Amino acid sequence: MRKLLFIISLLSCMTHNMYGQAETSIGAVVETNSHLWRLEEMCRYPDSLTMKWEIRSKLANAKASIDMGDIYMTDCRTHTIHKPLIPLAKSFYQFADAFDTDTFRIVFPAITDSIPLISIHLSSVIKVDSILLPPNNLSSIGEVRYKVPFCNKTLKNRIDSVLYSDSLYSSGIDLYKKKQYQDAIISFEKCYAFDRLLDFEFLPFFFRSTRQRHYHDYSRVWLAHCYKKVGSEEKAKSLDPDYMLEPFDRKLVEKSDSIHNILHALSYKPNSEKEHLLSLQKICDYDSAALGVRHHRYALSLYELGQAYSSYRHFTKAKEIFQKSYN
Repeated sequence: MRKLLFIISLLSCMTHNMYGQAETSIGAVVETNSHLWRLEEMCRYPDSLTMKWEIRSKLANAKASIDMGDIYMTDCRTHTIHKPLIPLAKSFYQFADAFDTDTFRIVFPAITDSIPLISIHLSSVIKVDSILLPPNNLSSIGEVRYKVPFCNKTLKNRIDSVLYSDSLYSSGIDLYKKKQYQDAIISFEKCYAFDRLLDFEFLPFFFRSTRQRHYHDYSRVWLAHCYKKVGSEEKAKSLDPDYMLEPFDRKLVEKSDSIHNILHALSYKPNSEKEHLLSLQKICDYDSAALGVRHHRYALSLYELGQAYSSYRHFTKAKEIFQKSYN
């Protein structure tokens, strides 16, 4: 089983350990009483290592401050300490409304490829520990990005990771049903960050496709809809253009998603026209059974089936299915 590559520790009244893997597309969500701190991006360049953080308030009139004297990077092997090269543009942040955001960057000196692990000390409250740094030559574009997900227990394999994602996701849905939308946002923020790691770290390249349905698609849609519920329409729209649609539980469409993702894997080639069409019909059947024949997800599945019939030049059948989707 594959070991996890780095740990985040949030040090406050008690220690929380968070685990994950490198080279994903979104970062840690570290929660304090008043803010969510996201390690959004780390970029390794020949002359520097940069970190981008996002601060999001949980409360109106929340204040956050950062002391440059507290920030340092440590080589986990030799315990050599590196201080930032460029001061922060500002060190005090004031948020008028709940879920306002701000960002800042920290630049550290370049480190050699022989340093395997680093830790980042941002304050006495937030520490990012044991970040694995592969060599620079693993990147074809001259930089290596590192992102950190959020977790509160050891995750040793994909099954553990899926179960953890499901716990965050279910928590968000429960809070949404209770109309506790701001608390639901926090759960879905964590879930979305972790799901993006789950989707892209574990899947081999030949299986990935932009047309596949991923875990983070669902947590993103729920997050967008929650922002709509608290009146943050622009934030909701930036996450998903269909934020007005009522989300649904991804567990209901596991069977149809499984077939859909196989059909849209980069390595997939249908054995026959009949097999391809039967697989798409199964997706429609599963979606209608799980969500109902009037659901927008079922309409989309019908539309894809109609496209397939059209591509095989069965135009009469395609027209019939497109009409059903349209209705």
